[in-house]
Amino acid sequence: AGSYRVEARLKSAASLFEKVALRGKRADDLLGLRVVLDGYREYGEAAGGLPRRAGDHSRCLAVRQVAGRLWGEVAFSDYIASPKANGYCSLHSTYALPSGTPLELQVRTGAMHRHAESGPAAHSAYKAGAAADAAAGGGGLGGGGWLGGGFLPRGAAPLAPLSALFWG
Repeated sequence: AGSYRVEARLKSAASLFEKVALRGKRADDLLGLRVVLDGYREYGEAAGGLPRRAGDHSRCLAVRQVAGRLWGEVAFSDYIASPKANGYCSLHSTYALPSGTPLELQVRTGAMHRHAESGPAAHSAYKAGAAADAAAGGGGLGGGGWLGGGFLPRGAAPLAPLSALFWG
């Protein structure tokens, strides 16, 4: 039997400014949830050394289907079927909550999460590349969002203050 954990975060003002004002992108990820599926038997290794398990994709898609029954999906990216060049794997969906607030949902397995947090796909590696770009005159600040400390404060009730956003 598998287990899971849910992490939540609100995008920081600095990350919001960087994304919208400096990179000219839409801020559809002010509110984010990440579901990490754990406890499944190891199956093997995929290209690039990322651990994969039998049924990873279908388990992640099943979580996406549950969220789709709760909220209307407006965007979807499947980085499990088509991983990024650095090996990053995850499902990303954006939903329109009853309040009108967009919600970004990331779904991945524990192995994918470890790779995303400490492997070549780690945010720190991305930030280091952005810092090098900025030093070379590229002007990049790197991304915001899923940083350590980017989640709700320690000891905070993760969804209690946000329940009106989720359920209307």
